[in-house]
Amino acid sequence: MYSFSCVKAGQQGDELLSVRFPNGVEQKFHIWDYQFLYSHRDLYRCLIADFLQCGIYAAVEKAMLTFIPQNLPMRIADIACGSGLMGKRIRDCNRFIIEYLAGVEVTPEALTALERDTPGVYDTCFLLPEDDLSELKVKNINCLIICGAANHLTLKDYKYYLALLAKPSYVVFNLVEDPFHRRRQDILQWMNEQYILLNRQKYRHRKLLDGSSVQHELFTYSLL
Repeated sequence: MYSFSCVKAGQQGDELLSVRFPNGVEQKFHIWDYQFLYSHRDLYRCLIADFLQCGIYAAVEKAMLTFIPQNLPMRIADIACGSGLMGKRIRDCNRFIIEYLAGVEVTPEALTALERDTPGVYDTCFLLPEDDLSELKVKNINCLIICGAANHLTLKDYKYYLALLAKPSYVVFNLVEDPFHRRRQDILQWMNEQYILLNRQKYRHRKLLDGSSVQHELFTYSLL
């Protein structure tokens, strides 16, 4: 559908690519130009999931299947849901009892792409800061997934989202594999003081344009 080529390689988030559309037109774009990525049908999925082979979706699914009881009726909030790839993965797994699945985003273009590319995946979608998330407390959310923007959120953001959860519940999120990353240190210190760590697992997050790959860690916590 689309073909990609490297214009400038670099560290994660510092990459420039070119995409060739089915009509032959080519366009350069920055890897994190989400407005552009969401403006074309399935472009985000073709780049991130297929071309760059992002491993977060499989890693989250495996962690949930391993550490969350499969007979637990789940009420899930997917933070930074993007165009719905994580939500679709969970739905398609068919091994979870999903009572409610909500998506939360800060990018309007992402929700437009979600409605176009993966309609019906979420029961409800929220756009911040316009929408009030108090409805999630009423829904007794017992599983929080943060995989779309986990490395961009602050500790304050984590505290805000975790305050929406019922108890007992579970939290699954990824962070860069850098023990000296200050934001990572703050988040993990607070999480370890408040909740029970069930597992931490290194995984191959995605390919980089120079042929190497970037590693992240996935964390699963239980809130009792």
